[in-house]
Amino acid sequence: MNHLRCTALLLAALLACTLAACFGGGERGEASSSPSQARQEEPDPNWPVAIGDIRVAEKPERIVSLSPALTEVLYELGGGDRMAGVSAYCDFPADIGNLPDCGTAQSPDLDRLRELSPDVVFVSAPMTQAYTVALQQMGAEVVVLPRAGSIDALETTYVTAATVLDGMQDGDENGRRVFGALRARYDALTDAAGGIADRVS
Repeated sequence: MNHLRCTALLLAALLACTLAACFGGGERGEASSSPSQARQEEPDPNWPVAIGDIRVAEKPERIVSLSPALTEVLYELGGGDRMAGVSAYCDFPADIGNLPDCGTAQSPDLDRLRELSPDVVFVSAPMTQAYTVALQQMGAEVVVLPRAGSIDALETTYVTAATVLDGMQDGDENGRRVFGALRARYDALTDAAGGIADRVS
């Protein structure tokens, strides 16, 4: 009897340990995998960028501007360190002369652009379909930001360019911040001009 009782107790103890290990291990496994699963399920608030016809899947590392006005905007937004090439007419800021000349939106240097392999090419007027397709086949997104005819249109240009550079959330915030400073100066100059006009009249 003693032998049977000892065997039964030993089997019961082994069963209890096995069950504890199974259930305990499962809980630890779930706890350790939960954070990684949560991270995988959280969408990136910045990418992809989708604004009208503009689609950019991820943050561009190399950009080209074929518009002098847009080149200045992109530099103001902090995109200068990613500028791989510029148009034949870009001359500001001063260090831009060291960047490769990529032609113009009407006549881009496709061979040079192929060498540079940009992620995004900025233009201020639509390119021909042939040029657009050629750039897309190189893996570049063509972003058209028309010349602004008003202060509000200029704000749209800044915010859209910043969003393409840095994403739907971070880029939008940066674009509004940078343009906000410009608008403050514009408003100050407008008020000053109005005051001068009033004194003269």
